[in-house]
Amino acid sequence: MRIVFDIDGVVADFVSGMNALAGQLTGKQPLYPAPCRNWLTEAGGLTEAEDEAVWKAVGESADFWANLPHLPHTHQFVAHMNRWASQGHDIVFVTNRSLGKDVRRQTDLWLKEAGVLPPRTALIVNGPKGELLKALGADVFVDDYPGNIVDACAVSPNTKSLLLAHPYNQGEMQGALRLAPELVLLAIEAMTQGGGDELPELPVLQQIQDPTAVIRAE
Repeated sequence: MRIVFDIDGVVADFVSGMNALAGQLTGKQPLYPAPCRNWLTEAGGLTEAEDEAVWKAVGESADFWANLPHLPHTHQFVAHMNRWASQGHDIVFVTNRSLGKDVRRQTDLWLKEAGVLPPRTALIVNGPKGELLKALGADVFVDDYPGNIVDACAVSPNTKSLLLAHPYNQGEMQGALRLAPELVLLAIEAMTQGGGDELPELPVLQQIQDPTAVIRAE
C-alpha cells in the first residue's frame, strides 16, 4: 500500500509555530487550539497587515518549517509509519509549503528529528493534491484541510481520503466524517492487516474506547 500523509496539522504543529512567530512580531497571543482556519485575524486579534508580516517572516526564514513543534499524537503516528514501512508499505509525505528558504531541506530535517526513518519521501506542492495522489497511485491519504480531501475524492477516487479532526475544520464539510488521530491509525492499520485498501465499516471503527474519536461535523 502507498500511504500519503500531509505534514502540517497532521504531524507538525503549524498552529503553535505560527502563534509563536506572531507573538514575536506583534506581542499578541493568538488562540490555541485554533478555532478556525484563518485564526490569526478572525480569532487572534491580528490585523491584515500583521498577518501579512507573519507570512512574510515565514517566507524569509531558513528554519521555520524545520523547528515546528510536534502534535500530541506525533510520536504515535511516526511509530506506526515506521512499522508500516518496515512491512513493505510506502510512506509518502505531501505538503503544501510555498514559502520559506530551502523548504525541502527544512522539511527533511523536521521529519528526521521527528524520528521518521529513511528513506524519507517528501513532496512539496503549491495547490491541490488530488492530481499528485492520482499519479502516485495513493491508497490512503490523510490531511487536515477539507479542501484537499474534497479535491482528492474528486480527482483520485480510488484513494481512501481521511480528514484528521481539528477544531478549525469542524463544520467545513457538512456531514463529513472527521476522524480523531487514534481512529485514523486504527483505520489504516485495519487496511494494512487486511491486505486491501477497503476501510472497515463505521460500526467497527466506533468500537474504539473514546466515544469522541468519531466526530461528525455539525
